[in-house]
Amino acid sequence: LTYRALHERVERLAARLHHDHRIGRGDAVAVALYNRAELLEVQAAMHRLGGAAVSSSWRVTAPELAHVLSHSGARALVIEAELGHVVDALGPDRPK
Repeated sequence: LTYRALHERVERLAARLHHDHRIGRGDAVAVALYNRAELLEVQAAMHRLGGAAVSSSWRVTAPELAHVLSHSGARALVIEAELGHVVDALGPDRPK
């Protein structure tokens, strides 16, 4: 991955977060990803937007994730597809 390619990916992600999800300055996005390039991309995109990426372990449990979401005020969650069961376990009472 070149710096140019990384920059382009970050710019595209920031644009999608901003235009598609109305995420911008002062907003937070919770992140539970493995240690890989996409983690850096989300962090850099949120920095570009003036927001924050709130990192959580990919080993997160449903109660831990509920805590992170409610206390960070995260407007979105970027999580490994394999961790969908953790989000499902939050149930209908999950923080909005």
